Amino acid sequence: MATPETTTRSAPFLQCVQLLSPEGYLVRATGQVDDGVMRNCISKRRWEQYGHCLSPLEPSKIRICIANNQQIKLIGRWQGTVRVGNVSASSWSEVFESNGAFDVILGKPWLEQVDAVHRYRTDTLEITG
Repeated sequence: MATPETTTRSAPFLQCVQLLSPEGYLVRATGQVDDGVMRNCISKRRWEQYGHCLSPLEPSKIRICIANNQQIKLIGRWQGTVRVGNVSASSWSEVFESNGAFDVILGKPWLEQVDAVHRYRTDTLEITG
């Protein structure tokens, strides 16, 4: 089904994200919420700045394929609590070099945890948590 071209542009869902350690430390980051991303992600830069405040990374031999089909080796995987607004969920995130593209991406795993609904017509995200 063809749809007419529109002149409006979709903006990313940018949110203030909080990563919480088991000890109660809080790391703030700007997060992109993207239901097209199959994993939650943390940039290497953000991890190097604040990872010492969070629980240690789990080792990972996984390589992920990013949008340009480049395969990237992970630095590790972080398991912890992610909070956006008043909604929190325990989740895992892959840590890798993003070359400044993002700090944090909350993808399908986190969105499923919080039972999010993306309203495409209004380009809004509902999280009732």
